[in-house]
Order: sequence, then structure tokens, then C-alpha cells
Amino acid sequence: MEKIKKYNMKKDLIYFGVFLALFFIFLKSLYYKESILVLVKFFSSYVYLYFIPGFLIMINFHKQLDVLTRLVLAIGIGFSVQSLLVYYINWFTEIPFQQFYLITPLIISLIAGLYFYKSKLTALFKK
Repeated sequence: MEKIKKYNMKKDLIYFGVFLALFFIFLKSLYYKESILVLVKFFSSYVYLYFIPGFLIMINFHKQLDVLTRLVLAIGIGFSVQSLLVYYINWFTEIPFQQFYLITPLIISLIAGLYFYKSKLTALFKK
């Protein structure tokens, strides 16, 4: 029987935390005249809108790509999927995009997380 390799989420979360810390330091050096509260608001909006959905989408490729590659790709994937999804929702429904922009990261994260969970369950039952 083929042995199923257990996925180590702890390693991914450590890399993700280090990346977020480096990104915060980068933002602080870029916006050095701004107050810390403005910087925290800007940082948290980027994390919520782009990084978390991209990270959860790229978690589904844990067998094909290593951690750093998935983390780097997650940034671009998060930006592109979020922007395209809001654009097409706006185009099809003709409702202003401001109403969808805060909900779509939740939708993307839920779909990616449920897909990952489903794939793990099917791998367990195939044993």
C-alpha cells in the first residue's frame, strides 16, 4: 500500500508569519512618516484582502511545490483572483464593487479551505 505523507501545516505557518513580519518592516520603512495605527490598518487590509486568500489557494498545491514557492506565488495569486473576481461580479451584476470587495476574501478562503479539507478526506478514505 502507498503510504500517505502527512501534510505539515506548522512549517507553512512559520514561513507565513516570518513573511508577514518582513512585510510589516518593509511597510514601516516605506511609510516612515505615518503613524503606527495607520500602518497597522494598511498592513491588516493587505493581509486580509490578498495574502490569506492567496495562501489558502496555494495550500492545495502542497505536493507539487515547496513552502517558499507557494508563499511567493500566493501573493500574486491573491491579488489576481481577488481583483478578477470583484471585476466579474461587478460586470455581471452591475452592483458597485465596494460592496463585494470585503466579502470576496471570505468566499475565496472558504472555497479554498473546503477544497483542501475535501481532498484530505478523500485521501484518507482511499487507504
